[in-house]
Amino acid sequence: MARNDAQLSELKHRVHSLRQQSDTMQASLRFHQNALLFEQARAGMGGDQRVCYVQGFCPTARLAEISSVAARNGWAILATDPGPDDPAPTLLNHSRWAAWFQPVMRFIGVTPGYREYDVNGVLLVFFTLFVAMILGDAGYGFVMLATTFFVSRKLPEAARRTLPLFYILSAATIVWGALTGMWFGLRSWGEFPILRSLVLPGLNAFNEDSRPLLRFCLLLGAVHLSMAHGWAAVRRGPSWRSLAEVGGG
Repeated sequence: MARNDAQLSELKHRVHSLRQQSDTMQASLRFHQNALLFEQARAGMGGDQRVCYVQGFCPTARLAEISSVAARNGWAILATDPGPDDPAPTLLNHSRWAAWFQPVMRFIGVTPGYREYDVNGVLLVFFTLFVAMILGDAGYGFVMLATTFFVSRKLPEAARRTLPLFYILSAATIVWGALTGMWFGLRSWGEFPILRSLVLPGLNAFNEDSRPLLRFCLLLGAVHLSMAHGWAAVRRGPSWRSLAEVGGG
């Protein structure tokens, strides 16, 4: 027992010592990362015996910064817009609303191309509605909301990055479940006067006539597809292919 206590004390001392060196290690890591980037840039330079050059892509918002650095160091700089065949990378500046959907986009590995629209905000709306309709139960929505709240208290780092989306999905599921009268799949729960007053008759999940709900789903799908084809038509510009996109929508 005494031996184990001594080993534990030694390990704690080593961990404390390494923690004190964390800043030094981080600084060293940044230094070597910058050195690696410099060597990669130098290896990609072209030129002859008198002139060397390097080319790359720069966001328009930072062009003035690069021009200022070039002026201080006596560098020549030429800035042009990317051509249609240039493999320009995509820099995304999401609004706070659109950023909530970014965990899903990162998970499926989708990034819009340089000349494509960033549809995160629109996808968030439809994704939220689809998830709410698939779960379709206000009781489960409250369970998901409580779980999300619990995780946000235990894992604050995760709360900042991903949990806002789960709050939105939970709230949407509760709203949809309340409108359809679904509470843990029990019809009797939806018969309570307060809960019954929230139900939309056409969307009631326990109605024998499901045609109103089917019409709503078809309308939602038509709106979704029409928006996608409309964006494709605008992006292509005036052409027969744009007309085909409009017809497809």
